Amino acid sequence: HAVQHNPDTDTYHVGLTLTMGRQVLVQLDMPGSTTQRYLNLSKLVGSIRDDPDLAKINADQRSSVLQSLFVATGSDYTSFFSGVGKATFYRVFYQHSAFISSGIDVPGQLDTFNDAGFLAFLRQVGSAYYSRHSAAFDANGPLSLYKQQSGSTAFHQHENWLNTIRAEVWQRTFVEDDCVPSRSTLRLHWKRVCWVLSMWRQAPNSSIAYLPLDGNGWITTDSRLQIVWDTEEHTRSVRQRVIALTRGCACKKSKCATQQCKCKKAGKLCGPGCRCLHCSNASSVVTQPSGSSAPAIAIESESEQDSESDSDDVEERGVTHSLTENPGVESVHVFLVSSIVK
Repeated sequence: HAVQHNPDTDTYHVGLTLTMGRQVLVQLDMPGSTTQRYLNLSKLVGSIRDDPDLAKINADQRSSVLQSLFVATGSDYTSFFSGVGKATFYRVFYQHSAFISSGIDVPGQLDTFNDAGFLAFLRQVGSAYYSRHSAAFDANGPLSLYKQQSGSTAFHQHENWLNTIRAEVWQRTFVEDDCVPSRSTLRLHWKRVCWVLSMWRQAPNSSIAYLPLDGNGWITTDSRLQIVWDTEEHTRSVRQRVIALTRGCACKKSKCATQQCKCKKAGKLCGPGCRCLHCSNASSVVTQPSGSSAPAIAIESESEQDSESDSDDVEERGVTHSLTENPGVESVHVFLVSSIVK
C-alpha cells in the first residue's frame, strides 16, 4: 500500500499506470490542513477500465491512453493549447475515443511512441478544434470529415484532414493564438510528450534511462535548454510569405512594365505588399468583396514614392491589406502564429 502526499494533478496521472494491483491513495490536501481528502487511485484505474465510453479501446491500455492524453494537452513539462482547455480535450476524447485512439478505423493509439501514435495525437487535436467550430464543416463529425479526405497514405490523409480544419478555423478566428497549430509544430510537441511519458513509465524502475533532450523537441545552445517550436524549414517559409505579403513595389506610371519595378527586376509577379497603380505584372487583381467579413491585418509597409524609383530606403507607414482574395498565397494570418503551441 502507498500514500502519496501531493495535490499536484501530475502526481496521480503519473500513477495511472503504476498501481499494479496495489492500493494507492493520493492525499489531495497537504499535511496539516483542516481537511484530509484522498483520491483512491486504484479505484480510479478500475473505473477507467470499466468505462463504457472507452469500450473500443483495449481495457489494458485505457489508463496509459488517458495518461498520454493528459501530457499531450499540457502538463508541467509540455505546452498547453491557447483557447482549448483540458475540459474540451477530455470531452472530445470521450465523444470520439474510438476514432482517436482505438486503432480500429484508422491507425495509431495515443499511448504508442511512434509515427502511428503521432497520427492519433493529430486526430485528438483536430477533433478538439473541429468540435469548437463544428458548424463550419459539412460533415457529421471528425471521422466523417476524415473519410472525405483523399490521400495516398494514412499520413497524407491525416495531413489533408488537419489542413481542412485549419483553413475553416482560420476563417472563424480573429486572434492568431486561436488558430490550429501546424503539423510540423505538432510533431515537435509530440516528441516532447513522448519524452515525458518515457520518464513517467520508468518510475517503478531502480534505474532510469535518461533520454537526451536534444532532438526530442528541445535544443541546447550555449548550455541553455530551449524549446524548438517549429522547424527551420517552416520558419523560413513563414518569413518568405510575410515578406511577399508586406513588401513590394510602389510604381505609379510605368505599370510595372520596366526594370525600374523591383518586382519585375527580380523576376517576380507583384503581390499583396505592392502599392503600384495599373499594374501589368500581376496574375490577377486583389479586391475586397463588398460586405466581406474576412479579417484584415495591419502591417508595416513602404510608403509610396513620388518617382518611379523603388528603392528600399523609404519611410515606412502602416497600411491595412485584405487577405480575402489572395490567389496563390497562403494567408500570413495562418502562418505567423498558427505554427506555435501556446
